[in-house]
Amino acid sequence: MNKPIRLTIIIVLIIVLLIGISLQTIIAAADIKTTLINANTVSLQIGLLPDGANLPSVLTEEEKTACLAEFTTAVHQYYASTAGSNVITAKESMLNSAETTVDQTIAEGTFDTKTNFIWVWGDNATAEMTLTSWEKRIQEKGGAFHIFIPVSQARIKADMVKEGGTWKVRSYEEFQNDMGPQSYDSYQDSFATYEEAYAAALKMEVQNPF
Repeated sequence: MNKPIRLTIIIVLIIVLLIGISLQTIIAAADIKTTLINANTVSLQIGLLPDGANLPSVLTEEEKTACLAEFTTAVHQYYASTAGSNVITAKESMLNSAETTVDQTIAEGTFDTKTNFIWVWGDNATAEMTLTSWEKRIQEKGGAFHIFIPVSQARIKADMVKEGGTWKVRSYEEFQNDMGPQSYDSYQDSFATYEEAYAAALKMEVQNPF
């Protein structure tokens, strides 16, 4: 085999290798983005109680245990051990709270995501994203119940690790969190009961102010 042919083969092999690495990076980046969005959704659910409950104190111990177990399963899907433990502890503290004034998250979600960068090396990665998220909350004030819908745009940076073939959040840092104007002015209308506010809030459409 002459020198030009050998050189051509080497170049072709290098190109094939680079294409393979690029495809792996693209696939990893897509998986990492999905994990971060889902991890953010799980973190928003820290204040979420089972449907209809307005305070942790109205739950039985069995209901609290079931709620925490379901939440823990979701956390382990998207968070590595240390980061996951912190999120689970926050949920457990909420469930054991002795709070007597309602300030309850009943729904949450993500409007929009923007990937600022994702760097992948082996089974590790660093990612930065901008997430626009919303919550529906019911707050008790002055003997009445009000609907509050905060929308926030947060820039986050996450350290990721691949565990068992799945990308998970190892650590998480929030650089910026901008609150948009309230989509619904929570203190224009009030409801005599939590149940009335709950039903009205579920029907409301959330607008993205960003």
